[in-house]
Amino acid sequence: MIDLSLMKGIRVDPVRRTAWVEPGVTWNELDRETQAFGLATTGGTVSHTGVAGLTLGGGIGWLMAKHGLACDNLLSVDIVTATGELLKASETENSDLFWAIRGGGGNFGIVNHLDADDSQLRTRAAYGDNYERLVAIKNKYDPTNFFRLNNNIAPTGD
Repeated sequence: MIDLSLMKGIRVDPVRRTAWVEPGVTWNELDRETQAFGLATTGGTVSHTGVAGLTLGGGIGWLMAKHGLACDNLLSVDIVTATGELLKASETENSDLFWAIRGGGGNFGIVNHLDADDSQLRTRAAYGDNYERLVAIKNKYDPTNFFRLNNNIAPTGD
């Protein structure tokens, strides 16, 4: 097993609405960074899930009905293959590998960073300044997530 949990780098570009994320980052950590710019991701529904694992496995999230799965919003990855080769994979570079990893998970190598597409970072209109409070209340009164938070909040959009 290769533990990438200490790889926690995040860079958000609020102008281009992109994020550069290392594989040890959780959705909670990425959300906190994007929220500083009033942005939100298509991210997962469980905050302690890893960004890389969920994205490479498909990526069901709060905003998927409007913006697609997390893997649909992936711009590129850097991946180390089984032969030890470091490759960039995107729509234009190693496109067959890029196609395969979006949903194929970690079956093709070790991803050491992901670039989120412009379309992944959305204006966080629905939660506004009450997002952290809303999540804390939700976690306190519904720790098993029996009632889905997204069913009680109007859809967001640009």
